Amino acid sequence: MRSQRPSKEELVQMAKEAIEKNSLPFEWKEADVYDFWLLTTIADIDKFFLVPYLYQIYSIIQGKSVDEAILRNGLGVFRKVPIPEDVEGLIYQFCMAIINEGKASTANLSFSISICGKIAQKHPDLRSETLNAAYHLRDTRHSPAIQSASKNVIQRLLHVRVNGVHDSH
Repeated sequence: MRSQRPSKEELVQMAKEAIEKNSLPFEWKEADVYDFWLLTTIADIDKFFLVPYLYQIYSIIQGKSVDEAILRNGLGVFRKVPIPEDVEGLIYQFCMAIINEGKASTANLSFSISICGKIAQKHPDLRSETLNAAYHLRDTRHSPAIQSASKNVIQRLLHVRVNGVHDSH
């Protein structure tokens, strides 16, 4: 494990090199918080690069004793990148569990509702559950980050177009 977090400039350089080489500079079994900061930096630069790695990211962040920063950065990746259908269900259930438990940090709650909203936009059958969770967070949590994320999800899901028809119910 490294002794200190790389600077933002170092992370950007490492991210660019990883994308250029088409490989990550760490092994998943040894991934640490610094590697997850790198992953979020990569997601900022190229939202498609990490798509093949999403199951590994999920496998690490869903661990019972995962570091809070690793969880936050892992969720940050899912918030930024397109989520393939083969992992959407896992990610949605995981994020909904974080929301329903209600004990997570502000960042992890706001990231989780954003991710659920992103997935629910593609799957109308998840819309009601996601809206209920967003309303609950909006009404019970007063953190600006949670308020903003909840309101954004509510707005997006209430204005989803279904078959070309505006649906505002």
